[in-house]
Amino acid sequence: MTGNKAGVLFTVALLAAAGCGDKAPAAPAPAAGGAAGKAPAAAPAAGGGGKYDAAKSTASVKFTVKWAGAKPAPVALAFSGDTFCTSAHTTPVMGERFVVNDDTTVPNAFVWAAKGAHERMTGFPAPAEFTLDQHGCMYVPHVFGVRVGQEFSIKNSDGTTHNVHAKPSLCEQFNTAQAKDAVNKHTFEKKEKAIPFNCDIHSWMSAYGFVLDHPFYGATAADGSVTISGLPAGDYTFKVWHESFTAGVKELAGEVKVTLKDGESVSKEVTLTEAK
Repeated sequence: MTGNKAGVLFTVALLAAAGCGDKAPAAPAPAAGGAAGKAPAAAPAAGGGGKYDAAKSTASVKFTVKWAGAKPAPVALAFSGDTFCTSAHTTPVMGERFVVNDDTTVPNAFVWAAKGAHERMTGFPAPAEFTLDQHGCMYVPHVFGVRVGQEFSIKNSDGTTHNVHAKPSLCEQFNTAQAKDAVNKHTFEKKEKAIPFNCDIHSWMSAYGFVLDHPFYGATAADGSVTISGLPAGDYTFKVWHESFTAGVKELAGEVKVTLKDGESVSKEVTLTEAK
């Protein structure tokens, strides 16, 4: 995990099945490249279950997310109807949805481990505290992740009233007005992807939240990269999401597979495509 999502570590134990019979089994033949009866270390199979071990998982992946299509035109947000909001910025604020850097990298993309050695694991450490802030009449951060059952805060740092309207499909929706300096607590009890957050008072405000049952996720920073660390050795499939640039396109999506060994640091590029 990255930023306020601290990385976690775990190991997968491999069980060897013993044969039955009234004769003692023959001694194993020497493994290639190793001592007799000792095979070289290999990445464990994905989804092995068990309890994670923070002292032994040391792999990480740095993802760089890119867009190969035409660069979307920047869109300035139309702040109106609230004097606090209109005076909160001295220069135009560009919509975070349409940001693609000159090198084609994409901020605000969400990356998570969809399949891998983390599946069915138990004993993950408690997640770091997380706050979704309303600052300058914008949600900060624009894209974020929390864990299933994690209590997180939603704060109003602005000198005006906001309205937090979360619209999940699987979890319970909520629609709460917030005065200046108010802090509310919320929890999502089911895994869910890209939950929209809006403000019914200020229509330009938006954010997206993901709910996962593990800590291996993160959103790309301004340079379009995110590093997910603390991964155990194994085979993984990571998925990538970004909100769409055009009407009629559900989302932008990507996927990458990677095999990790203990202590290995890997870099991967992911190119987003339109998912209709």
